[in-house]
Amino acid sequence: MKVDLVGSTRLLWGRRPTTYLRLAHTFLSTVHLITREFGADDEQVEYAGDSVLAYFPDTADAAARVLTAAYYARASVVRMERLDGAVGALKPQCRIVLHYAPLTVARIGPRSVSTLSAIGMPIHTVAKLED
Repeated sequence: MKVDLVGSTRLLWGRRPTTYLRLAHTFLSTVHLITREFGADDEQVEYAGDSVLAYFPDTADAAARVLTAAYYARASVVRMERLDGAVGALKPQCRIVLHYAPLTVARIGPRSVSTLSAIGMPIHTVAKLED
């Protein structure tokens, strides 16, 4: 599942860096907490700019958990416009992409600091679906 902040460049153009930090922190941390709550693999949640990529293990109830996480992620972004200050005034919106496919996870990076990372065609497919 990928949850992206729609039009963040246009939304934040000419604003103070602290405004962007507030919005990014609120958005990214909220979506991360929601995906984790509904079963995303905590070690495989990635931040990609102003979006969150969350990977859910393939279990019997995975589809329901992913759809529920998507619902709550969107609802939380819609509610952000009710926040006081700069974040609420921006009226943020999100785009959500769901994709089901076998995922390759491998250790990437120098051996001493390699980390588990999702790689392969499903990641590229999600990027294309978002377009």
